[in-house]
Amino acid sequence: MKNILLIAFAFLCSISISAQTKETKTTVVTNEGSLYKGELINENIFDVKLLLETGDTIIIDKGSVKNILMPKDNVVYFDKGKYHETSGLFYSMRFDFTAGSSENSSSSLSFVAGKRLNEKWHVGLGYGFSSNSARVPGNWFVNQGFQHVFAYGRYNIKFAKKLLFVDTDLGYGFSSSGDFLVRDLRDGIYAKPSIGIEFGSAKRMKWSIKLSQFLQSSGGLIESEDNFGNSIMLDYKQFYNRTAIGIGITW
Repeated sequence: MKNILLIAFAFLCSISISAQTKETKTTVVTNEGSLYKGELINENIFDVKLLLETGDTIIIDKGSVKNILMPKDNVVYFDKGKYHETSGLFYSMRFDFTAGSSENSSSSLSFVAGKRLNEKWHVGLGYGFSSNSARVPGNWFVNQGFQHVFAYGRYNIKFAKKLLFVDTDLGYGFSSSGDFLVRDLRDGIYAKPSIGIEFGSAKRMKWSIKLSQFLQSSGGLIESEDNFGNSIMLDYKQFYNRTAIGIGITW
């Protein structure tokens, strides 16, 4: 499982990158899913009049119009009026979880605010929290929570209606909770490289799915007793390294 992201990343990087052309024409989407592109001549409550690229003029009944997409410099349109933005601010929320056993599970919720620099690059800052369980040295089972503060970066591999991307969180995890037997829980470096697909839509909000590798260093002290009833402290180190499935929304 730990090599899944590396293999997937190498495969997707071998795909040729094919960017779409930004629209400079008004696009009219009908209820049947047809698209008409051209220069908007007139629009009223009854109909929409377009000068098509062929030089012909078409009048579309307003009752059959689902959406009218005006030309924007920062939008790439696809069929049925679905689109992706290439600049401007964005906000996202993501939920990730592992598919492993309860003794090696992690789940996290995070929020990112950032900026689309261009068609390829997004950057931002984020905050999140996670819950993790593990079997640590000494055969002790522990639960540990973190609050994550991180920088965010994303690169779009293939700009299409189903947009392929890689992204990563890189920051620090502050231990926020743990079992009553565990003391002095340690903070540590946090990272989450991911690969995923964002689905274009005719709405501003976009859904995405991704495969991530959750990485977090930590440790702590476990208070216990030896075979003679003497109190002892077990110092352990823990490195969470788990593959997670994620669902996100961006707007």
